Amino acid sequence: MSESKLKTDLTKNPYILYVGTLQPRKNILTLIKAFSRLKLIYPEIKLVIAGKKGWLYDEIYHSVAKFGMEDDIYFADFVTDNQLIFLYENATCFVIPSFYEGFGIPALEAMSFSCPVISSFSSSLPEIAGNAALYFDPNNHYDLVEKIKNLMDNSILRDKLIRNGKERIKKFSWDTCAKETLEVIMSTIS
Repeated sequence: MSESKLKTDLTKNPYILYVGTLQPRKNILTLIKAFSRLKLIYPEIKLVIAGKKGWLYDEIYHSVAKFGMEDDIYFADFVTDNQLIFLYENATCFVIPSFYEGFGIPALEAMSFSCPVISSFSSSLPEIAGNAALYFDPNNHYDLVEKIKNLMDNSILRDKLIRNGKERIKKFSWDTCAKETLEVIMSTIS
């Protein structure tokens, strides 16, 4: 998708953002199911799925067709850094629905661009996102629907998550990492 087309399409409508590889452990099917329910409440909303195809991704595309959401879900595949920044800065929220996540860097990226985060309550994600995300059961798309509705209908909650995200990312800076590493090294040679 060209950068100008992506921007034109997405400046007209609110959208939910997912960034990551398309594969079963990322739990994109739950996100698509939740999105199909949200369309009944917010007909103008879109879903952007940005990421390369991983293994067993076919079911994701089939589910979009099954729900008749071809005009409402954008598969951006690879995006440039500028496109990714645009996506984070303009998204209604970022959703990370994974069953398993190694670290969760996209959640921190979203926070750094003032994009509220909704995350599954699994793996390392609660430890990474802390109080800067809303959490849902990754096996329950209805729970995800409720979290997104809550965020969309509550500007105070949205602002709080953005503020908490700005504070949270400070814990993951290179300066913090270097200081903590130095402290560990110094404690072993004392």
